[in-house]
Amino acid sequence: LGVLAAYIARQQTGKGQHIDTSLLDCSVALGLIDGSDYLASGDLPMPLASAHRRIAPHGAFRTQDGYITIAADAASGTWEMLCQILGKDEMETDPRLADNTQRRKNLPFLIEQIESATTTRESAVWLEKLQAAGIPCGPVNNYDKVFQHPQVLARNMLVENVHPKAGRVKMVGKPLKFSDTPATDLVPSAALGEHTTAILQSLGYSADELEQLRQEKVI
Repeated sequence: LGVLAAYIARQQTGKGQHIDTSLLDCSVALGLIDGSDYLASGDLPMPLASAHRRIAPHGAFRTQDGYITIAADAASGTWEMLCQILGKDEMETDPRLADNTQRRKNLPFLIEQIESATTTRESAVWLEKLQAAGIPCGPVNNYDKVFQHPQVLARNMLVENVHPKAGRVKMVGKPLKFSDTPATDLVPSAALGEHTTAILQSLGYSADELEQLRQEKVI
């Protein structure tokens, strides 16, 4: 974003500029919500696991065979639909869950109520019901599921390569897809010292010099 902003400024002014940032700066900036809460109130935000600082329910919930993510709110009507799908109509009238503020304040109770329902069925069952109702949701996949996902496979994020010692191995694919210079030529991991000779030759070392380095156990 910084590079794009500087580029736009250069388009307008004709002058480039230096951008200074750090991992520390970015980590502080990424805590925007929690940091702003602290600066405004002086209260230290407590860990919420996968929950959202502003919306409840919003996060990962246990099911019979794993976890799914659910996001619901009253403004979109998804909170009421969630209560009905879970068979927990009483949550709609419980004063501790009356609105988003109360649900955030009583988050442990809210999670307990939701998981009392979600843990009775498998993730796939709940996802089908929630998606049909238009409630934002999704699976929390382990890596065995990740590398079986149709979209992951369609995007070539699982590839195979042949290593001279390890044989055929599976690898994580390239996330960037270039239209003109695709990253399709897979190279196996180099063995120790495999490219030493070629690199030194490219730097101008002669065959005699390389042999001397070998005898002296430099390479």
